[in-house]
Amino acid sequence: MNKIDLLVRVDADEEVGLAHVVRTRKLLDNLSPEINLSIVGKEHSILKGYFSEAEFFGDQNTCFQNRNFDAVLCDCTIKDDIFWSQMIKQDRLSLIAIDDYGGSIPADLIVNGTVIEAYHQYSGLAECGKVLCGPGYALVDPCFGAARWDQHNTSKTLTIVIGSGERAKQWAYKLVQGPIYRELFDTINMIVGNTFPGIEALKNIARSKKVVVQQGIAAKEMAAQLSNSSVALITGGMILYEAMAVGVPTIVFPQETNLLNEAQWFEDSECVINLGYTGGMDIEVTNAALCTLVSNKSLANKLSNRGRSIIDGQGLKRAASAINEILFKFRRS
Repeated sequence: MNKIDLLVRVDADEEVGLAHVVRTRKLLDNLSPEINLSIVGKEHSILKGYFSEAEFFGDQNTCFQNRNFDAVLCDCTIKDDIFWSQMIKQDRLSLIAIDDYGGSIPADLIVNGTVIEAYHQYSGLAECGKVLCGPGYALVDPCFGAARWDQHNTSKTLTIVIGSGERAKQWAYKLVQGPIYRELFDTINMIVGNTFPGIEALKNIARSKKVVVQQGIAAKEMAAQLSNSSVALITGGMILYEAMAVGVPTIVFPQETNLLNEAQWFEDSECVINLGYTGGMDIEVTNAALCTLVSNKSLANKLSNRGRSIIDGQGLKRAASAINEILFKFRRS
């Protein structure tokens, strides 16, 4: 079988963070056909670290001047109407969307692994287009599902995971300057992404508070740290789904308004303690939640079991299987 020419549209920068590029990379690693990969998106300096084998295009207008593609996979934070209008003009092009919010998307296949049903509403699909939605398709690296948190865990370790954006950055500094309720834990680890700005300044402050800051660690190492922690203190976004797959007792701070509904959903489903949009910025509220979770083993076990019952860590493999179907179907046509 000839290689499939695949164009991927994805972004990664300080505001967007790395979640989209990481899940796209993992999806590609789980596809069966051999692929000639091309990338359009920002920032190339970051993207090239994840897609070293790809040809890069400066903008989507130049893509089809140089190559006839078989399929396009798009994973963007905001639906780009201009991009999609250009894609549907291409003859026999298979369109695959990885989406989080719903809307009008003219794709052959849409995968949306969010838990919010209101985000699962789509229109404008291609003829016979397929939509796969819900926690069963959460695009979590399978290593998180494999790294099971043990209810008999006696570790006194707090793992803090900081997402992207200005409020997440502010939160990181607030936690190390606060300080976190240190006497509850023997070890406090803070993990930030590769796009976190001014990392050395954060490390210097954290060091004086005996907080270990790590940047850009691999998914397998992240999963291992979460599984060996007594508590996870995290921002919203993909890390919330990853923590649920591990089953680590979790406190979540939805640092952006578009993350509030998910945090509330997981709270209502008795999977997390939710600090809310303002509570995370209040160190007393944060410390009270930590005290509650550390002292109440029954609650910790309940959160762990509920989280894993909803996010099993196999969604990425299910999504890759559906994408393979689209790609093989194209080759047979």
